Amino acid sequence: MDLPRYWLRDDALELWSIIHEYVSSIVSLTYSNDNEVANDIELNGFTKEIVERGLHAFVDNCGFPNQLSNKADLTDYISVIIFNVSAFHASVNFQTAKYYGFAPGSPSCVALPPPKADEQVTMERILSTLPSKEISELTMVTSYNLGQFSPIEKYLLGDKSLGKGDLTDETMLVGEKQVECIRQLLSKMQELKDKIRERNQNKSYHLYDVLSPDEIPLTTQT
Repeated sequence: MDLPRYWLRDDALELWSIIHEYVSSIVSLTYSNDNEVANDIELNGFTKEIVERGLHAFVDNCGFPNQLSNKADLTDYISVIIFNVSAFHASVNFQTAKYYGFAPGSPSCVALPPPKADEQVTMERILSTLPSKEISELTMVTSYNLGQFSPIEKYLLGDKSLGKGDLTDETMLVGEKQVECIRQLLSKMQELKDKIRERNQNKSYHLYDVLSPDEIPLTTQT
């Protein structure tokens, strides 16, 4: 945490805090105590299916539990899922063209094996090692398309003027207290967006707005 201006870390931690607080409030509205979580047959049937059908081939089921027995664990796991399909995915996915669009900087493959120790590396060797023009073009096109937003995307924070929707557009949470949780979530997302925008007014370092809530889709489109 001593490294200054590490915006990916700082913005991600703030997003995690906002998401976790929101999930905690929804979980508390749904379950009044830990016993209700432990006795929720549908919830624990869901976790069992994830382990037995989705994660059974991985060591220790990737740490995913066979059963959820308290509100704290449920809040943590839901927050992890939401964070990964939204903030984490956005932090890497929408940067693909920037890094993979330039073949010499990040080649998708190499035509020759790596040089051996003390082997003299010439420009000819480098050029012969890089992928062909056709493969480089394919990598550029693929990375560009992977980094595009879907036209039906919904975001952590919407912007009606730009046609961007959010949780207020389509949600099954329609109870008064649930709607208030959504309002608080969006309010905190707006505060983070404003903070990132204000930070980017400083021209002494490179602009970073990848994790601005209005640039993060709610989920991963397939």
